[in-house]
Parts: sequence; C-alpha cells; structure tokens
Amino acid sequence: MPFSAAATAVSVSQYFVNPNYTGEVIDQNDIAVLRLAQKAPDWAASYNIAFGGDLTGKQYNVAGFGARSDVGGAVGADLGTGRRRQGDNTYAFRLGDPDFGGAWPSILQGPLIPLLLGIAVLYFFVFRAKRSQDKQRTDLLQKLKPGQKVQTIGGILGTITQVNDKEVTVKVDETNNVKIKFTRNAIHRVQDDDSSAA
Repeated sequence: MPFSAAATAVSVSQYFVNPNYTGEVIDQNDIAVLRLAQKAPDWAASYNIAFGGDLTGKQYNVAGFGARSDVGGAVGADLGTGRRRQGDNTYAFRLGDPDFGGAWPSILQGPLIPLLLGIAVLYFFVFRAKRSQDKQRTDLLQKLKPGQKVQTIGGILGTITQVNDKEVTVKVDETNNVKIKFTRNAIHRVQDDDSSAA
C-alpha cells in the first residue's frame, strides 16, 4: 500500500536484480532495475543510471521507495511501504576507507593481529619442523634393509638380517648368533647413516 493516498500506482512489467545480491545493503550488489508497464506520469521524479567513467570516490545520493521503520533497518516500529528513502553515499565503499572511519587501523592495532602472527610463527617453527622429522622417520623406516647396522629406541645395537612389512629381525650378538624381532617403529636410527640420527 503506498504511503500517500494521492500516489499513482504504475504496474511493473519486469524487474532485473543483480545476480550477486545477497539481501544485504552493504554487499555493494543491492541494485534492481524495474521496467514499468506504462510510461510514468510527467510529474514523477526520475533518476538516470550512470554508465561512463570511473566513479570511485564520487559522491552520490541514493533515493528510492520502500519499507521503513521509525528507527531504521529491521528495528523499530514498521511504518509501512511506499516511503521515500534517500541518503548520501560514496562509490566503492571499502572497509578501512578514511571516509568511513578507517576500520583497518583499529583492527590492525588490536590484539587479533599479534595473536595470528604468533600462531603463524608457531606453525612454521614447531609444526613444520615436526612434520619434516616425521617424514624423515617414515622414509628411514621404509628404506630398512638387511645388512644395515641399527640402534633401537631402547638402545640395543645390531645388524638387520630380515625385514618384512611390520617387523625387523636384528642380530644383536655375532658370536652366539642371537637375533631379536622388533616392530619397524622400534628402530631409532641407522648407525652408518648419520643424517638420520635424531
């Protein structure tokens, strides 16, 4: 229902809404073009659409008709539809523009950035180093073969005599031919390969 009883209603034959419109005014895609079914009355205010040049930073006035509350937005008492709404704005609003109070400085000076930087440093110096060590260990265990001298995580020294998917047989006493079976994960390092020492 229009706000004014003297208003002239004109039917809309077609409307075009920006396909990126999310329903939020601030998303910069809140535009729709209406095609009237007939010519608007001569006394009706009209507005042109700007098609040329870069408008970034230019001032403009938004005008239109729609629902309105006594406070604004979705809060307050509903004053109905058909109310003329207008306001000044600037093209290409971005978070942090000085014209809009520059939100970025307060964000960058707050406690969030040092926390994020701390997490990034922690990731690169701790987690990445651990991941690299884990990869080296996995490579070491996959490359075990008979004849290699090894040390187990318990400190036992010996020579691998047999390897299968899960176990490694290690000769720990050459004189008495004593052999012990270990899981692959029990091997700490290969003695003759100093690069794998942990």
